[in-house]
Amino acid sequence: MGGAEELRYANIYSQFWGDRRVKELNDKAKLLFLYLLTSPHSNMIGFYFLPLAYAANDMRWLQQEIEEVLEDLDQLALYDRESEVVLVRNFLKYNPIRGGSQAKGAVKCMLDTPESSLLGGFIEGVKRYAGEYLILFEGALSADGLFREGVGRVLGGCQEGVESVPSPTRGYGTGTGTGTGTGTGYAISAVPLPTPYDQIMDLYNQICVGMPRAQLLNDKRKKAIKRIWVKSPSLDFFQSLFIRAAGVPFLNGENARGWRADIEWLSNDNNILKVLEGKYDNSTAGSAELERMCAEYDRNAASEVS
Repeated sequence: MGGAEELRYANIYSQFWGDRRVKELNDKAKLLFLYLLTSPHSNMIGFYFLPLAYAANDMRWLQQEIEEVLEDLDQLALYDRESEVVLVRNFLKYNPIRGGSQAKGAVKCMLDTPESSLLGGFIEGVKRYAGEYLILFEGALSADGLFREGVGRVLGGCQEGVESVPSPTRGYGTGTGTGTGTGTGYAISAVPLPTPYDQIMDLYNQICVGMPRAQLLNDKRKKAIKRIWVKSPSLDFFQSLFIRAAGVPFLNGENARGWRADIEWLSNDNNILKVLEGKYDNSTAGSAELERMCAEYDRNAASEVS
């Protein structure tokens, strides 16, 4: 959520004054809409927490005036009075997300915004104007327990053609001992599904932006990915894995050696379980365990080459 001390810019195009919807507004409504675009409480996604008392203080209006004028802006902006959240329609069209770093910042802004009935409308905007990063927003909502009805319908098409078939057999899990614990766990499918290699590689490249980019999948990589897919035939599993790994500083080069995990490392059964169980989440660069892991990985890589 933006603050008054932050220096942040929002794009307002010169065509603003020629827009039919803007032309139809009275002067006070135009001014309020400009305020919503440039408010010191706004953020980079146009979906943010804005108590009307804040707006009234900034604009030197009565709060009742703010409430009345907001009703004239329903084609350009929406306001959820219960959660005190504003959604500027088409904000991402004129303030596009540029690159993986901005996308991660945009996801954080979304998660920092209080739960609101406007979330589905925001996600629709992401789908329309930032489709290449949709998987990041979907993953964040799923991980945060916010994948609610309505949002799910908006996002439902992003994994079209990939099916997850439940089975009572055992797969990866974040419990202890059995591998069938609670949390992120997927079972072996009773019906074998084709392995979507390209989609999995795309997921990795979109989410794990701090790791070496995967350029292609050779036979070795495909075999490793297929072993995982047989146990967990769902893109959701890979998405959760990559999101967890992308959030661990050590795996993204913040260590004494500058080592970074890659798609091959994340295709190893033991490494997958450790990532999902959070073994590296609170570790530091000087951790003996992590240095041992790096050394072991280097030895394995060397033996495969020789």
